[in-house]
Amino acid sequence: MAVPPLLLMNKPIDRNIFEAQLKKDKIPTLQGDLDNYYLDTLQETYFHTSEQQKSPFLNYHQPALLYVGLISAILILLIACFNYINLNFSRLLQQVRMIHTQKLMGASRKEINQQLFLDTFLTVIIAFLCSLLITHDLLPLFNSIVNGQLHTSFFFNGQSLPVICCFILLLSIIPAAYMGRKISGLSGSGYREFFTGNKKRKIVTSLSIAQYVISIGLIIATLTVNDQLHFIRKGGENYKNLIEIGDWQEDGSYIRPFARELKKYPEIKHVSLAGSSILDSWIMQVVLKNEDGNESYTAQIDYFGEPDFLDALQLKLLKGLPPEQAVGKYARPVYINEKYAEILVGKGEDPIGKPINAFDKEFDEGNTGNDPANAPVTTIAGIVDNLYTNTLEQEVYPFTIQINDNPQNAFNYIYIRLGDNREKSLAAVREAWNKVNPGKYFTYQDVYQKFLQRN
Repeated sequence: MAVPPLLLMNKPIDRNIFEAQLKKDKIPTLQGDLDNYYLDTLQETYFHTSEQQKSPFLNYHQPALLYVGLISAILILLIACFNYINLNFSRLLQQVRMIHTQKLMGASRKEINQQLFLDTFLTVIIAFLCSLLITHDLLPLFNSIVNGQLHTSFFFNGQSLPVICCFILLLSIIPAAYMGRKISGLSGSGYREFFTGNKKRKIVTSLSIAQYVISIGLIIATLTVNDQLHFIRKGGENYKNLIEIGDWQEDGSYIRPFARELKKYPEIKHVSLAGSSILDSWIMQVVLKNEDGNESYTAQIDYFGEPDFLDALQLKLLKGLPPEQAVGKYARPVYINEKYAEILVGKGEDPIGKPINAFDKEFDEGNTGNDPANAPVTTIAGIVDNLYTNTLEQEVYPFTIQINDNPQNAFNYIYIRLGDNREKSLAAVREAWNKVNPGKYFTYQDVYQKFLQRN
């Protein structure tokens, strides 16, 4: 797998000119002179959304999710500020008599302001220190949720600390200055009117209403997000405890011995070989004939695997023969999903037992070999339920799964359904790997986690 090169520039550059210069100098790419170099800033790469061009060496985040998190943080901060103002306002009301007495005894406006500032500043700084302790304990949980790497030291670096200090001063100075100005300008009767009359009630009521409105909005948003997460998890239910090992660019000669070794371990539920990756397969384009005679296009994915491939993916057979029987009855059995049957098969027509090229004429073009007349026919053996392979924002793709147990078939991927004890199952997979590939680095792809990251 290619590692993306990172360039540190001494000064700002024009990327278009730099790309043109690289091409002019004929610096070879992975495809020789056929391709070109393209430059992106780290910020652009971080917010890159193309699934096909993502690199496993860099972290990626969707801008929309970051904006949602930022808006949520601002709303929570507003609630905290309103709550702080309410509490601070109520606490200052309890000091009104004392401040009024100090004013009558000759205390200057400056002295009153200093007392109010010191009181609010101590409150804010103590609250900040307490929040640091809570943040330190909750940061590991936060990092695991957002896939971040924040540390407590972040709050004390040269960029964050000045902002935090300014925020603390603002929370101390503004309430103290406001209350000091109000108190200094009030007469004896004015105290009772301001602090016990309609003004007090209006301030407290408006702040409380704002708090409740924002809180209700956040609760509704949280429930909505929870429903969406439940929907995402349900959409990826087939991928739970499923891991993928393999690469289409690598030599897959170890795949079959590895599968035989894995089947000896009772900790592992299913093992199946496949010709391509479930979530990163080639997407084909199929031409559809509409009732009005016009043509339309749809995406389609073609999978290839062993008879136990359906069990490994926990796909439910809705109609037709089980794979073990299908390989004995048909020379080349294939399974289609509900979406395929809905789009490509006519209404009321039963596709089971019929050649798939009756519905997709281009399907068998690459399977005929040198003797098209005697080439085995690919026959639809059954219909399975749908499977989300990209994101839940997109419709389910129609797909086919060709089943073949010929030992001569070349497979590049192996799918392993782990048992209930995940750690024990992974240890068994690692042990089997070391027996088949001693000294080689062991790595795997958690299919469920990869699916969740796409959503």
